[in-house]
Amino acid sequence: MRVTQLAQKYQEQQKRYYYVTPTSYLVLIQAFKELLDKKRMQIDSVIMKYERGIDQLANAKTEVGILQEKLTVLMPQLTQAKKETAEKIVEVDIQKKEVAEIRKGVEAEEAVAKEKKGQADTIQKDCEYELSKVMPIYNAAIRAVQQLKKDDITELKNFSKPPPAAIIVVQTLCMMFGVSAKKVGTGKDAVMDYWEPGKKTVLTADLLKRCTQFDKDNISQDTIAALRPVIESPEYDEKVLKNASQAAFGLAKWVRAMVQYDDAMKVVKPKQAQLKEAKDTAASAQADWDVALEKLRKVEAEMQKLIDEFDAAKAKEQELTDNFEDADKKCNRAKALIEKLANEEVNWKISLEKNRADKLNLVGDIIISSGIIAYLGVFSLEYRAEALEKWVELMKSF
Repeated sequence: MRVTQLAQKYQEQQKRYYYVTPTSYLVLIQAFKELLDKKRMQIDSVIMKYERGIDQLANAKTEVGILQEKLTVLMPQLTQAKKETAEKIVEVDIQKKEVAEIRKGVEAEEAVAKEKKGQADTIQKDCEYELSKVMPIYNAAIRAVQQLKKDDITELKNFSKPPPAAIIVVQTLCMMFGVSAKKVGTGKDAVMDYWEPGKKTVLTADLLKRCTQFDKDNISQDTIAALRPVIESPEYDEKVLKNASQAAFGLAKWVRAMVQYDDAMKVVKPKQAQLKEAKDTAASAQADWDVALEKLRKVEAEMQKLIDEFDAAKAKEQELTDNFEDADKKCNRAKALIEKLANEEVNWKISLEKNRADKLNLVGDIIISSGIIAYLGVFSLEYRAEALEKWVELMKSF
């Protein structure tokens, strides 16, 4: 129905005039433009809100499915991880007990080894002490021999009438080097002469070298027994020897030092034997300790390996537990959200469809609304209703 027709009817029935002017049309156009823009923004916002809410619920349902599948996979893994962790704890405890027992044995072996080493060290100190008393004498004798010259030996050898001091020194040298005396004379006048054999076999160019290289550790005890009364005689006194010959004095000093060294070694050698035995025992104890230590290191390494495996298993269990608990919390939150908004989802879908339909009818609705604003303000309710009915029919026909 045209507004001009409605105005004519209004005049005839109500005796009131209404004039349709170009201004009314401009109001129609302006109202249509403003209302269409405004309502489009409003309805698009509402549609977007419902679509977003429905999408979020759909995503939540999808997420629940994914999380439930993840929980289904994680549960046996977590159970297995807990089982492995428990088994590793038992293995570690057993290994710790074994290590503790072996460590006790190692400590016992260590105590024995240290005790044996202490005993060997004590004996060695005793040996060193005894040697320290005689070695200076021996070294002094060697130095005295080294200070002699070949001329000194030649001088001693060339005595036409050797003094008793020279003869007795040569005698002791012959005893030291195993040179036998020569029998001189017959009957009651027979004597054992060391001078001539000594001149030939002892007082030689290499005597000094033989003295310095003499095997002092293997002197015959018969030789020592034979030497002792000779070197203790008045003729062997150092002052007497020094007056007789420098060579005799130095060589006698060497002979006396050999005897003194042998006397000292009678004390030292048993201790050296004890020392060797003690060192052997200490070495054996040390070897036992080393074996025990190596065994301990191996079991400690095995225990450390088990501890590392346990730590790894525990870390894996904790990781799986965290993942399971995180997935379970997310799943429960998503389920709670879905349950809480189950009815709302239905309403949202209904409202979404309605707003989508409203969007399709929006242009027609805005045209009718703009027409009411522009033209129907002066008419009473029944005339407005009549015009709206006609306008709606007209819009539906397009």
